[in-house]
Parts: sequence; structure tokens; C-alpha cells
Amino acid sequence: MCLVSKWRFPRKAKEDIVCYKVFIVTQSPDTHEIIETVTPFMYEEVNILQPIKAVSKKSLLKRWWHGICEPYVKRDGYIHTVCNISLAKNLIKYYQINGGEIFKCIIPKGTKYHIGTRGDYCSKMIVIL
Repeated sequence: MCLVSKWRFPRKAKEDIVCYKVFIVTQSPDTHEIIETVTPFMYEEVNILQPIKAVSKKSLLKRWWHGICEPYVKRDGYIHTVCNISLAKNLIKYYQINGGEIFKCIIPKGTKYHIGTRGDYCSKMIVIL
């Protein structure tokens, strides 16, 4: 998933920003306890009980090159979220995310983030509420 930002460089959150994140959740059939939580596009397993920090798997050269060629497009090195539940539901439906569950989160105060042109966010960290 990529975000087309309203600005070139990230801003720092002046206060906590409420957002919503879709994860693919695997639950135990007996107890319905969460066994695994995975991001729907990068398939990275995450621990939803701890703050989730963005990591970039691209080399510095590739990130630099994309930053020059497409300075408003944010792909790698950010966690993508949406601003409301309706957009999260549409995301699950549009991409047919089996096992997709919506989690309320915050982008913590002081975290670098972008606002997209379609009601989406990307940030360096989120905390699941």
C-alpha cells in the first residue's frame, strides 16, 4: 500500500492522533484467543500489545532515489493507517482481506507522520488501544 502525501516531508504529531489499522488475525478455534497478527500487505507479524515501529527493508539508495523521483509517495518505512472505521471497512472489502480485523490506534504525540490525499495516514509508530 502506498500513500500520496499532502506534503513532501513528515510532520511531528503535536498530540495523539486517533487512527485505525487493519491486521490479518488468526485465532484459536476453541478459545478465540489471538494466535498471530499480521500486516495485510507486507505480511509482517506484529505484537499488538507493544508499540509498533516502522522498519524499512529497502536500501538507503533506493529510499533516496524514490524520495527524489516521487517525493510525495510514501511506501516503505512507514505504518499505514486510515482516519476512520468506514475507510478501514472499505479497505478490507476492496482488497478482500480474509481474516481482516480493525484495531483502533493512535499515532503518539511527537511521532513523524504524513496525511494522505484519501483519508489515510502513514507514521513511524502506532500504539494499539
